[in-house]
Amino acid sequence: MGADTRGPLRKGGPELATRDVRRLTVANVLMLVLMVLHDLDHVRQAVAWNYSIPLPLLLANMIVYVPNAVALFLILRRDRRAAFVTPFAGAAILIGFSVVHLIGAPAFLGVWATPFTQLHVDIWTWVIFGLTLAGCVPALIGGPVVLRRTAS
Repeated sequence: MGADTRGPLRKGGPELATRDVRRLTVANVLMLVLMVLHDLDHVRQAVAWNYSIPLPLLLANMIVYVPNAVALFLILRRDRRAAFVTPFAGAAILIGFSVVHLIGAPAFLGVWATPFTQLHVDIWTWVIFGLTLAGCVPALIGGPVVLRRTAS
């Protein structure tokens, strides 16, 4: 049999060290937990407003979880590309959530196409929104730190 060409070494660079795996895992899991909390807050709002969340919106919402899921898959393989995907996920959520909830969004987002300032959301929504944005920072920082370390 020939040499095994599977695995992260074939994909351009050394595999992730244990501390890098830990750093990237924490960043991605933190973002996922905060995004779930954010989504649960939307469910809370919908119940309070007697609003039925349309199925297309629920399905479209699943897209926000994809970059972190991809990053975690790469981390499990100790693949260095996770250090590229992680800050991408952080930037996508930071920018996307900010635009959608502060400026506005396409109508398919239902009531949440309206900026939070016009919806007059409560303090809990603002706190969760702020925590979600702050939770992107470890991802934005962690990826470049890992890339710098693995490059040397």
